[in-house]
Amino acid sequence: LQYTTKLRSPYKGIELQYLNSHSSLQSMIRNVIAWANNSQVLHISPEHFRRPLREDTFRCMIRFILGRSGLDDEGKTLLRVPQDALDRLATRFMATAGTWAARHTTFKQRRYSQFDLKGHLRNHPHWGTGFQRATHILTQVFKRQAHLYSCPVP
Repeated sequence: LQYTTKLRSPYKGIELQYLNSHSSLQSMIRNVIAWANNSQVLHISPEHFRRPLREDTFRCMIRFILGRSGLDDEGKTLLRVPQDALDRLATRFMATAGTWAARHTTFKQRRYSQFDLKGHLRNHPHWGTGFQRATHILTQVFKRQAHLYSCPVP
């Protein structure tokens, strides 16, 4: 984005980025739809790795990888790994995760702080409906995963 906005406004720059990425984004959404109920696929977004969701996301990934052994009486996932082992893994993960960037590079730059770039695309007359549909689809998938693996919903 920083390169496409050198001679343009951030809004024009984000539109150019969208046009360049359109087919990739469509392919990603088609894959999310195709794999939404596949028990061998866990859908994770970049937002899952931002604070404060990072530790819960890691725990979710461990539950998914190790598998669940069923549900308890309240419908919560029973783990195949003891909780203290999961806690130790999460602690080790979080010790290294602190060095990760908390936000995308455009959020760090003052130039973009005054612009709602996501909102611009969501409200765009031609692309907004597609973004709203994609957001709805992803939210439904994330809610399903929250139920199965106690994943956070960004």
